[in-house]
Amino acid sequence: MKASFSRLAYCLLTSISLLLVSLTAQAGTDKVTLQLRWMPQFQFAGYYMAQEKGFYSAEGIDVKIIPGNGNRTEVMEEVLSRRADFGIGNSGLALAAMERAPVTVVADIFQRSAAILITRPGYENSIQSLGQKNLALRSLRDNPELYAIFDRNGIPAASLKNASSGSYALDDFISKKADGINGYLSNEPYFLKENGVPFSIIDPTTYGINFYGDAIFANSNFVKRNPELTKRFVRASLKGWAYALDNMDETIEYLHKGPAANKSKAHLTYEAKVIKSLVMIDYIPLGQVSEQRWNSIAAEFKTLGLAPAQSVIPPGFYLSHWIAAEDKRIFWYSFAAVSAFCILMLCFAAWYIALNRRLRIVMKEKDALYLEVQKHAYYDDLTLLPSRRLLYDRIEGAIQRAKRKDSTFAICLIDLDNFKKINDQYGHMIGDQVLTELGSRLLVIARGSDSIGRYGGDEFIIILEDYEDQKVVFEYMTRLKVEIDKPIIIGGTEFHVSLSYGDAFYPADGISLDELILAADRRMYRNKISHKNE
Repeated sequence: MKASFSRLAYCLLTSISLLLVSLTAQAGTDKVTLQLRWMPQFQFAGYYMAQEKGFYSAEGIDVKIIPGNGNRTEVMEEVLSRRADFGIGNSGLALAAMERAPVTVVADIFQRSAAILITRPGYENSIQSLGQKNLALRSLRDNPELYAIFDRNGIPAASLKNASSGSYALDDFISKKADGINGYLSNEPYFLKENGVPFSIIDPTTYGINFYGDAIFANSNFVKRNPELTKRFVRASLKGWAYALDNMDETIEYLHKGPAANKSKAHLTYEAKVIKSLVMIDYIPLGQVSEQRWNSIAAEFKTLGLAPAQSVIPPGFYLSHWIAAEDKRIFWYSFAAVSAFCILMLCFAAWYIALNRRLRIVMKEKDALYLEVQKHAYYDDLTLLPSRRLLYDRIEGAIQRAKRKDSTFAICLIDLDNFKKINDQYGHMIGDQVLTELGSRLLVIARGSDSIGRYGGDEFIIILEDYEDQKVVFEYMTRLKVEIDKPIIIGGTEFHVSLSYGDAFYPADGISLDELILAADRRMYRNKISHKNE
């Protein structure tokens, strides 16, 4: 009898919870506002397409998108003052949270920052020399990743020569008043090419500075009061981004004729390609939030002196914290509701509602399970890089494209040296953390056209479709070795891993997938033996 009563009570609690959520979702259309940083452009294509394609309305949301003027502070003030419900921020959100501002990141859209340092050709070869040139940069808080380049080369921000606000940086560069300016991969390079102005790019990721780009954030108090609305907004926004990136021509046409009519189609097209490489949708689940990366960014802010050494990112910075709190709140509210109402009167109604709700959930879970199976089939569970199966598909695709174009491409098979010693001495849990970090480092120097995946164990494969000779591949792998050779610190312990690799070129080393991998494997083995004999 006690077991039966417990099951009945649990059923009623669940039923009331689902009923309350259902009634809340069906109460009417929720109106929310989204504050952008800039005027409409492809940088915000996902939100405009979610609106245009009805993804927001399907979630019961009426979204007003408000353009911005490029002022980071303005977006923060609009959200914190509750004049806007959601905003588009960047890695500076971590600094705001460390300063006790009530901000919550609900989705990381750009998995890497678009911020770059643009210089005169040749100046990129010496950061020390560049530090003595005329620079037009935004403030340290606006572009910390650029100042971090100098800081890592022993040049504090305060010592930079003739640093200015960078408000008219592009004009200053073109008129030669500035030798280096802040810029974005999707914007300034386009205009400089259009004007025939020679330039070079210094990318923070080259120096291991891997900040997030655009992220959706909200006032923590808003998320606390509206967790379900927040989840619906995020879900619809991610659908909008997936659609925009899968249908770029249609999206560009819509933006050009509508919100971004002031931009040329050529610029929108250029921007779209860059944005897709920043979102990294082929490598990382859309919108994924990594607490480990945010903590690394917070550490960089401390190094730059922007945050006290003892400051930390609070738990409320992450959407998951508020979702868990809401789950607890619903449980206790449901329990009180069941206690207040007559069990006999609610039993049948609650059962009927729960049954229908459960049927819908089962259908959604079926779809979610299918997507999860697809994800596990094509992506490595540990590093989130493409798995061997997806790598094979991409190599086959590269072979077909090379046949049609009568061109060549290269693959590199990478094997980590000394990794077995880490597993044997510290255990597989530590080894997995090392592999995860190495996977992230591989992505740091990857270009948009490169395909990087985990081949198995401590082996990785890189597909380089734009590389046609061993010299260029050697230069690429030299940069990769520098990144891999950097120490990995886990739990206060420093680990060192190096790599051996072997390359193979189509069609010189083979015309099939098996032939190319075999050729790369043999070269990698010879390189590994030569390393041991050194």
